[in-house]
Amino acid sequence: MISPELSIRLLLFCAVIAAAGAAVTGYGVWLGRASEASRDWPVVTGQLLHAQLALKDQDRLSQPKRQQVKPENPIYRTVRVWDLDVAYRYRVGDREYTGSTATSTLLAEDALDDARGPGESLRAAAARLRPGPVPVHYDPDRPDRSFLIHVPDPQAPHTVRFGLWMMAGAVAVALLLVLLKRP
Repeated sequence: MISPELSIRLLLFCAVIAAAGAAVTGYGVWLGRASEASRDWPVVTGQLLHAQLALKDQDRLSQPKRQQVKPENPIYRTVRVWDLDVAYRYRVGDREYTGSTATSTLLAEDALDDARGPGESLRAAAARLRPGPVPVHYDPDRPDRSFLIHVPDPQAPHTVRFGLWMMAGAVAVALLLVLLKRP
């Protein structure tokens, strides 16, 4: 039998986990909506100057997985990644801009094995880009923000799913506690 005090603590813990799950789910929905909003950005015809797959160095935060508190002086590690390197020009109104963002969502991939080459998504994006006229999607609020190819954010559905599992788990444990408490 679970003591009433422990039961209340466990129910509070379940409520906190359920609330965190709701927050994670909301963040995932926001990611998806933000990704979809960029799909509707205005499009102008720009000039693609160059596009190539390239190995680049990317700095990433490196901290122990179990560390709960962010360090005052974070340590970064450099990772080799495959990236789509592009340069293009486009005009919005009477102003000309330059851009270097190939896709609406970051597609950089870890280059764990340089001989293997870039993954399918990067190769497919690169195959669509040839120097010359190209459609450029730009942010109507900030025309200097732009990209060439819309790619839905792959993290959004995973984030929503994870948040829903958090909430379902918390509710399941809370129901189990309630059922165990009954005489």
